[in-house]
Amino acid sequence: MKNFRLFWPVVALILDSVLVFLPLPFITIEIFMALDGVLAMVIFICLFIKWEDLTLFSRFVRAFCFISIGVAIATTRTFLTIKSVEEQILLARILGELICKDNVIAGSFFVIIFGVGLLAFFSCFVSLTVKEIKHECYLNPALKSLVDDCNQMENGFLFFTGTIKAFVFLLIISLLGGAAVGIIGRDMFWKDALKEYAMLSCGYTTIFMLPLFLVGISFYIYVRRKFIFLFQ
Repeated sequence: MKNFRLFWPVVALILDSVLVFLPLPFITIEIFMALDGVLAMVIFICLFIKWEDLTLFSRFVRAFCFISIGVAIATTRTFLTIKSVEEQILLARILGELICKDNVIAGSFFVIIFGVGLLAFFSCFVSLTVKEIKHECYLNPALKSLVDDCNQMENGFLFFTGTIKAFVFLLIISLLGGAAVGIIGRDMFWKDALKEYAMLSCGYTTIFMLPLFLVGISFYIYVRRKFIFLFQ
């Protein structure tokens, strides 16, 4: 079992790397997007049941992060190869148009700021909470048994914040790569290329950010609820 725990992240990393070069059909991407959302909902719903297995919770968070990054990479690779907006995923088009409207620059900055704000919030509050808990466990001999739980929390938190950084990075890559594809590959005027691919990039990034936000809130509530007695 220990070897399996060490092995599956490597497999997931290899698969994520393959997806950079392997464009997937949109039907496959939509299935994985649905799976991503379902997993986020499962993690959130588990807050309302007595889920005491911290290791299992941390694994769910990490599995969600791996799936999200893999699907986001595959989506970025695929949507840059499609030449017609009508062939893009409908939900991404709707969200992109809603966010960008007549100003793609403002829409793009909104999505980037949302990701950075999400990262800052969880870095400030969740990270500090976990560090306070860990410090309290080291000081109190009666709580030494919780040190491993704190380490599990830290590992899950690192995966989560790393996923946020990856999404912000992929958004920037999508903006620049999309503009380049539109100008060079489709002979579009640079303003038209920037507008179209900024809208799509914002739409796709938002699709992944919303489940990530739900998982982040779940992560924060779970940490506070499980260790709240330490602060009383």
